[in-house]
Amino acid sequence: MIKEESGFKISYALSLALQLGFLIASSIVGFLGIGLWLDSVFETGPTFLLLGLVLGVVTSVYESYSLMKPFTKVKNKK
Repeated sequence: MIKEESGFKISYALSLALQLGFLIASSIVGFLGIGLWLDSVFETGPTFLLLGLVLGVVTSVYESYSLMKPFTKVKNKK
């Protein structure tokens, strides 16, 4: 049998993984969509698409770091 505490840890880890995956996918797909739309409006080829890709990756890295930052703190033991 799984203890209740370890079940909580597993569900917390799964929810964090789902949140992280959704965060990465939504920012990249969102910025790609905006870039594709801007390319169709201004007829610029893949310029805004590539810019959207770069912005999506940068945003997802920053948001992933912000989400995982509390887990990287070292606890002081006194």
